[in-house]
Amino acid sequence: MFAGDLAGTLYAVDTRSGAVLLRQALGGSLGGGLFTYELGRRQYVAALHGPVSASFGSGKGNTKLTLLTLP
Repeated sequence: MFAGDLAGTLYAVDTRSGAVLLRQALGGSLGGGLFTYELGRRQYVAALHGPVSASFGSGKGNTKLTLLTLP
């Protein structure tokens, strides 16, 4: 399972054991969503991250896209 938090950390968690398999700081809130897909037998995770919104007082800056390849 993949999840992100408002502090900008992306997590991959084993749903059976609850073990955290990946903890990756991305530098901005992951409020933009996570996408996972497979291409050529490799799995990828795309994360939109950046400012949360003006409502939270941190709506300045640019939204970024980070793409990770899983082993």
